[in-house]
Order: sequence, then structure tokens, then C-alpha cells
Amino acid sequence: MSCTRAAAAALVLLIAPALAGAAPIEAFVEYRIADHPDGNAANPTYWLRADDIAGPPTTFTTLHPDADVRLLWDSDLETIHIWGTTFGGHAAGDVYDDEAGLWSIDFRIQNVRDEGAELRVFGLNGSGTITSLRTEEEFALELYPPTYDSFIMGRDHRGFDGVSGWGWIAVDGARDRTNDFLFTVAQPVPEPGSATLFGVGGILVGALVRRRI
Repeated sequence: MSCTRAAAAALVLLIAPALAGAAPIEAFVEYRIADHPDGNAANPTYWLRADDIAGPPTTFTTLHPDADVRLLWDSDLETIHIWGTTFGGHAAGDVYDDEAGLWSIDFRIQNVRDEGAELRVFGLNGSGTITSLRTEEEFALELYPPTYDSFIMGRDHRGFDGVSGWGWIAVDGARDRTNDFLFTVAQPVPEPGSATLFGVGGILVGALVRRRI
């Protein structure tokens, strides 16, 4: 192998670990959350269901121009942060009723275990709030395990060919109705710093390959 090709290969090896990993998502990268296509209360599709807020079915969607819900996994602190703006309320057939509107959510999950192909959470290790931006009414959310796991992120869940997150929640302590996360994970949110670094790396690889010594 020539010096130029050896240098190019070495640079690729330096970049590759940041792009690969056994876990379903990369740590320290912001992802956008999207609706899951196979929710039991769809349509409309949704990423979060909380019937104890306004009665069944009460769902929340990312398919709104002002919706933007994000997720970040911190592998050092073993936490997942979910936050942003969503649209939803009581669903009436294929549409939401007149009381639906925008909501803000801020939810943190602790003790996230990296099990390779999955991220798993056990027990009461997640809490946060969801607040109506129309009425300013706030509801407390918390994870709870109906069996063993309270939250999982993995691939190929309920027919979706990609990464999903799912888990049961309680609303203001109530567990009487269906309240759960069921979402998919879209592409990472672009970060100018990372994109620039990757772009420079690609340019260097190309220059090294083209150059002859």
C-alpha cells in the first residue's frame, strides 16, 4: 500500500468509530423524535399517549409545523433526556378536537443500561412534566414498570424497521388508563461543528488519495 493510501485509510479509521456503535443510537447526539406508525389509538399517528390527561384517546404528535421533540442519551450519566414542543389532545376519529393545541414536554430518564442492541430502564427511574401552552395546565409524568422493564429503546419494534422507544408512564400518579411512550427516532439533528469536522475529514481523504508521492 502506498503512503498516500495508508494515510487515507488511517484517517478513515479515526472517523469511523464516531459513526458506528452497537447501541441503537449514538451517545451525546440529539435526535428528533417522530410518531410511531403502529400505535393502537392511531389515527392520527402519535409518539406519546396519555389518556389520563383528557380521556381516551389522548395522544400527541410530531406532525405539526411547530412541533419539535428531541432526545439525547448521555452514556456517562446513564440518562436520556426528552424535551421539546408537541401537538395533541383528545383525538376524535382521524383528527383532534377543538381543544387540542401545543404542549411542552421535559422528561428525564435515569439509570439507562446500555445492553448493546438495546437501551433498557428498570423501575421508577423517569420523571418530568407536560404542559399545555394554551391553558398553562401542567401534568406530572413518571415511568412505571407494569412488569419488569419500564422503558426500552431498540430496533424493529411493532413492525417498524428502525429505532423505536417505548415504555409505560403514569400521569399525576394515575395508572388507570393507557399512558405510554411509543415513538420512532429520526435522523440526528445536524450540528455545525460535527458536520464541518466530517466534511474536512472527507476533503482530506480525497486529497490524500489523489495526491501521488
